[in-house]
Amino acid sequence: MAKLKALCVLHDLPTSGVKAVLVERLLEAGLDRSSIGLPDLQTEDASEEVISLEPEPEPVVIEAEPASPAVEVPLPAVEDDEVLEAEVLDAIPIEDDAPEDAAPLPEVPPAVPLPGSKTARNTTLLDMVKTPKAAAVLLVVLFLGAGGWYWVEQQLDPVTVDALRYGDEMGFVLIDGQLTATEGFVEPVIEQLDIEDDICRLEVSFSGTGDVAVHEGTMLDIPSQGSDTRLLGTVSVRGAHGAEWLAVQQEATYDLDELVVKRHLRSIVPGSNDCSSSSASASGAAELALTSWTEIGDRVTLRSNADWEVDLEGVVRGSTTTYGVGGLLGSFEVFAPGIAMLTQPVELQSLVGTTPIETGATGTGLGWDWSVVGAEDFAGKRMWRIVATQPDLATYCLGSATLSMWVEADNPWASRQTVDVRLSSDNNGQQDCATPSQQLGDAVLPDGEFRLTHTFERTSLTRGADRLDLGTTYL
Repeated sequence: MAKLKALCVLHDLPTSGVKAVLVERLLEAGLDRSSIGLPDLQTEDASEEVISLEPEPEPVVIEAEPASPAVEVPLPAVEDDEVLEAEVLDAIPIEDDAPEDAAPLPEVPPAVPLPGSKTARNTTLLDMVKTPKAAAVLLVVLFLGAGGWYWVEQQLDPVTVDALRYGDEMGFVLIDGQLTATEGFVEPVIEQLDIEDDICRLEVSFSGTGDVAVHEGTMLDIPSQGSDTRLLGTVSVRGAHGAEWLAVQQEATYDLDELVVKRHLRSIVPGSNDCSSSSASASGAAELALTSWTEIGDRVTLRSNADWEVDLEGVVRGSTTTYGVGGLLGSFEVFAPGIAMLTQPVELQSLVGTTPIETGATGTGLGWDWSVVGAEDFAGKRMWRIVATQPDLATYCLGSATLSMWVEADNPWASRQTVDVRLSSDNNGQQDCATPSQQLGDAVLPDGEFRLTHTFERTSLTRGADRLDLGTTYL
């Protein structure tokens, strides 16, 4: 400070003021920094601290040597005339740049687990099922459950076929109809068609629709009963000898919209009686109506009517009445009872009675042996299947007749029925036929062969109200 004042005196400058003022005056007067006692600017910059990015060397620990005895250094003497002046520094306030309200701390995002890491949680049922052992057990249980459910669904409760009622009606389709007649069996087929040709073989294929029904009579149909309504539904009919009976009237109609007839004529070669291999074919249609009356007391067929109209290269109409069993197979009833019923859906209770229908059940009815072979599906419904055969035909080597029926509880007729009948006088297909049986066949059957196959399938069913009065006595 004294040096600065001395320099001010030498350069005719005022000596009042603090050190900073004196330094500023001397610099303005042209003195350099070194003359005033200030460090050079380059030296000051070089003296600034240098921050290196290189790692600092590890500190070396040096063991401290024993301290040497203290040496007293005399202080420099201070002249009495030198006066120390205190320098007053003005405080410069520094404003805080931070806002008055502190900013909220940033939100920390939730921790995201690394790929492949497992999160600890409670074990669920799905986790247990995913294990190989549990999956295998579950698979076995599912297979057993499905098998058990299928087995239960395939089971069918035993049924007892329902009896006919007045007003019952069932519609059906007739498919795959085939009829073949040769030699003497041709005549019963064409006797009403007024055909004069010498036909030795006839082949007929047919299909169409039809229905079978039980007529529901009114009081006007039984005048002999007066006002007694106990037998309402029956009709009055005359028998072969003119007597009047009460009967159940049943009707069956057929609309054969596909009919093909092939006729083989006898050879025209003189002296030859062979049947020609060539045939004349005709296509057309036919309508057939069969009506039968069954006496309610003894349950015998009193009368049968057949009305037909055949359109084959011209329309032929006809009608026949038979007292007793009639129809296409009616003449064979003598040696094959029940065979005439094959031309229409079978009324089940007349064949099996009230026997419960279940697997293994067997019985005999209308001259037929029947057995239940199991359950099968038809028209989306599970039904019992019954197979019946005509034993007398096989016993006497006359041929064979097989009837398959699909039965449901609420249908008095077979819901599906297949027929296969074969009659032959020369015992074709028969084995171990004794001589008496062969002689019987020659006596009761004409020469030649007869074959009939067809299928009925239900399309509709309408049930009546009152059951038939079969087995009822009356005056």
